[in-house]
Amino acid sequence: MYPEILYRVYIINAPKIFSILYSVLLPFIDERTKKKIQIFGHDSNQWKTAILEDVAPEELPAMYGGTKTDPDGNPNCISLVNMGGTVPKSYYMSYKLNTSHKKSLSISRGDIETLEFEIKVAGSVLKWDFHSEENDISFAVYRKQGISELFAILPPIRVDCGMSAEEGEIRCDETGDKPKLLSINVVTYQNLKLSHELLIVGEMKETDAE
Repeated sequence: MYPEILYRVYIINAPKIFSILYSVLLPFIDERTKKKIQIFGHDSNQWKTAILEDVAPEELPAMYGGTKTDPDGNPNCISLVNMGGTVPKSYYMSYKLNTSHKKSLSISRGDIETLEFEIKVAGSVLKWDFHSEENDISFAVYRKQGISELFAILPPIRVDCGMSAEEGEIRCDETGDKPKLLSINVVTYQNLKLSHELLIVGEMKETDAE
């Protein structure tokens, strides 16, 4: 739960259909929040008067009923208030991440891809960065002892790494009398191509993938 910090919401120039849709949502809105939302139609005198009850005229742009303007007299105060408009292409999000520095794996649906790392120095850190072309994966980190005994360090979780990379790290504080193995298991739900980068901070030795 997060604290309620909303003071007031003014919805102006709302069409009639908006009031109908808002009435459908009302049962799901907390009573305290309802009291903070004010909806007005196209009567500017009505909503300007309401806003001025909460905002000092000298702090409110003239277009909303106040007296504040830009130095050039613009009542919209575009130097202070972003009025929206077309988003520059430089701000567009690219869904094709740069994977040129990553290794690539092709994994069939339901298969398990295992990457193992031999720990020789306590305090080593294993960092991972996964990105799939589409779909999500199941990802887990185990400590391996003996031939096949696995102890979960990071239990299996399903992650969506198609739009953004899945990143994380594990600190290895113990090695014991013999070097231990960290095993990273990746399971897919569809055939996919997985790009990955594994960074080792400390003296760890990567073993052959099973």
